[in-house]
Amino acid sequence: MPKHPLEKLLQEHCPDGVEFVKLGEVFGIRNGYTLSKSKPEFWQGGTIPWFRMDDIRTNGRILSNALQHITPQAIKGGLFKAGSLILSTSATIGEHALINVDFVANQRFTIFTPKEAFKDKLFID
Repeated sequence: MPKHPLEKLLQEHCPDGVEFVKLGEVFGIRNGYTLSKSKPEFWQGGTIPWFRMDDIRTNGRILSNALQHITPQAIKGGLFKAGSLILSTSATIGEHALINVDFVANQRFTIFTPKEAFKDKLFID
């Protein structure tokens, strides 16, 4: 008899067992970043979604557009890919969303991008 509710769920839904792996084996993991508000060239005419906590509060947990947008000049290290999950790791810890477009996110988020080998298994696309 399982001692923990998770053990019971695993036995019921995965009778052949499961393989436990580290998150880094399934996802590319990166942090978001915040841009200087004093640089208008980062903001004026921006078309790239820049997600913040306000986006989740306003539009829910599956997001295709952001309240604010940035220009290509503001990007550090490339865009995060559509199909990524964002997870708040400061302030409102645990807030999360699935992002359906290529994007950038602020420093409050850690971004989990599924690795190619796992995309079909995660049912994200």
